[in-house]
Amino acid sequence: MFGVLKESGDRVAAFCFGEAALRLLPNDSDFRFQLAYAYDEGASGSGEHDYQDLALAHYKLLASDNSASEYSLNNLGVVFNHFEAPINATEQFKAASTRGNALATANVIRQYVRAGFLEDAKAWAEAHKPSSDDKGEMVQALAALHPARNAETEKIEKVTAYELTHRAALANFATSNFFSAPTAVDGEYRFPIASLKISQNGDAIVGLGANEGFPAKMLHRLSGTNRNNLWRFKIESKKEGEYFLSDSSNSFGLLKFTPDGNGVSVLEYHGDGRISSYVAMRTSPPPQVELPHASMLNGKEDAT
Repeated sequence: MFGVLKESGDRVAAFCFGEAALRLLPNDSDFRFQLAYAYDEGASGSGEHDYQDLALAHYKLLASDNSASEYSLNNLGVVFNHFEAPINATEQFKAASTRGNALATANVIRQYVRAGFLEDAKAWAEAHKPSSDDKGEMVQALAALHPARNAETEKIEKVTAYELTHRAALANFATSNFFSAPTAVDGEYRFPIASLKISQNGDAIVGLGANEGFPAKMLHRLSGTNRNNLWRFKIESKKEGEYFLSDSSNSFGLLKFTPDGNGVSVLEYHGDGRISSYVAMRTSPPPQVELPHASMLNGKEDAT
C-alpha cells in the first residue's frame, strides 16, 4: 500500500501505511530507507508539513547501525544541512566518503568550499577518490572551486566599489569651517532626483520636491536633524497618491551646508547599495542679512 499510495500522489496516506509497516518489521532497513527517502523528497503542497524531521529520525536510526549503508550516511548529512547543522552533516558525509561513496565525497568538498577551505577540499578529494564516479559528482564539485572563488572576489569588489568615493566624501566634511553654520538654510536646492525646497525649524529641516515621472509624478521628501552643523537626513520617494515606502528608491546620509549659503555638500547612501557624493547648489541667491546702519550702532540717528 505504501508504494501504491505514493505513486498515486497521496504521500500522507502512504506515510501512514509506511509507519504501520515499520511497526511490524522494525528491522527492515531497506524499507526504512525508502520511507526516509520519501520523507526527504519535500512537501507536495504549501499547506503540507515537509516531513524533514521524520527523514532525519529514520536516517539517524539507520546510521546508528554499524552496517549502515554509505547512502544512508550521505542522506543523513543532507538532512542535517537542511536543519543548518553543518558539523553533523560533515561528519556523515565523511563517514560515507571513506566507504567510497562518490556523492558523499563531493558533498565533503562542498562543505569545505562553503567554509572557505579550498585546499582542504582538494586534499580530501585526492585522498578519497572513489573507484567509480559514473555521474561525475566529484568532477562537478571540484569544478565549482574556481567559480566559488571568483564569486567571492566579485562580491568583495562590489562591497569596495565606492570605497574611495566614500572615504573622500567623509574626509571632505572635516574642513576648517566644520562648525561654521550658514547664515540661511531655507531655500531651494537642486538635488539629482529633483529640486527640493528646504525649510529649517531649529535643529530640524524638511525638504519637499517633485519631478515628472512615468507613469506618474514622483514626490520626494527630505527630513533631517542637526548635530554640530552636520545634518543626518533621509529622503523618501513615492508616486503621487501613494504612501511613502521604505524600498530601494529611498536613501539617507549626511548634509553639510556651505558657510556662504550657496549650496549643500551631500553624502548619500542609496537603498540599492550605491554611495554618491555631490554638491546640491541653491537655485537662487541666499537671502541677504541686513546689517544695522552705522548710526544705529551708536544708539541715535544721524541728524544731518
